[in-house]
Amino acid sequence: MLMKWINRVVYALVVAFGMMLVFNIVDSQVRSDVLQEQGLEAIAEGDFERLLAVRFYHVDRLVDTTFAIGDATFDLYVYDAAFVRSENETLVVYGGITLLFHQTSGTPLSEPFELHYLSGEETAALHMGFEVVKLPVYSGVDPQTLSAVVLKDDIEDSPLTALALVRDETTLVTVALDIEASDLTVHQAVADYIAAEGTVPKEPFGVVGVTPTVAIDTSLHVVFYAAIYLIVVAFLTYAFFVWKRKNLGRQKPTDGVLRDIQNIQKN
Repeated sequence: MLMKWINRVVYALVVAFGMMLVFNIVDSQVRSDVLQEQGLEAIAEGDFERLLAVRFYHVDRLVDTTFAIGDATFDLYVYDAAFVRSENETLVVYGGITLLFHQTSGTPLSEPFELHYLSGEETAALHMGFEVVKLPVYSGVDPQTLSAVVLKDDIEDSPLTALALVRDETTLVTVALDIEASDLTVHQAVADYIAAEGTVPKEPFGVVGVTPTVAIDTSLHVVFYAAIYLIVVAFLTYAFFVWKRKNLGRQKPTDGVLRDIQNIQKN
């Protein structure tokens, strides 16, 4: 009796875990598909700012150049960028730079790779490179903070002179840069806006662009696949706990069992 209840509890836990798995997989896949579709539209329209992982950026790029790795060519875009955090109920604006590079031809760039922001021979900042939602577009994040922005404070005393793509300690390419902390103005413009308006800007203003907010509703897809999952679970539950019990002992005895029964009856 105890084992029967234990089996039912285990079965219920497996069903609950399966439902969570269905929700997470469907939700993640739908979001990925939508982001990829919108990303392809942005690439086709040349609107790469829609792919930035930061809220505010200068409408004029700091760097707009090309580079090559083997047979592959890339367009590199570096932006003066900023983001806002709430700290102790105060809105604090952080400024820095962020980048994207779009592959236009050649063999796809494989991961993993690193982005070394160089000041002379020294690395002023290091980001881990990644592919943006399965698009021919790449960016980088700080491996500790997961921020896509190299903070202005990190280059205050060390102007950036180059960007190096590195894999397994081998430099794939080095692209010349010329960026100083004084070139970064978006964070101050956003701070001034907040001071004047008392709120974070939601629309572009002046030289400041604002990346659009992407709202993705996955509820219909989740409900549809959850319903299919529940139908399957209901069928399995009936098979395991109702049909099997109803038919338990109804199988025709084998010839050996029949002979044993006959022998018992004779005795």
